[in-house]
Amino acid sequence: LVPKNFRRYVKTGHHLSLGNKDTEIKAISYWITELGELDSTFKQSDISKLKAFTRKTDDVIRLPY
Repeated sequence: LVPKNFRRYVKTGHHLSLGNKDTEIKAISYWITELGELDSTFKQSDISKLKAFTRKTDDVIRLPY
């Protein structure tokens, strides 16, 4: 549904592992990130981490060298 010239700004089917810098960096590298299969991505205990991640107004992550 996204026009071809905007597809580089959209990531679909992303598996986010909270606390894993690599997956967090990939998630914030796109304007729109669709998290696929939330049931398999998050346990019940991770819901509060997801809420905190989505409510952040600034993305501060130390990038690897």
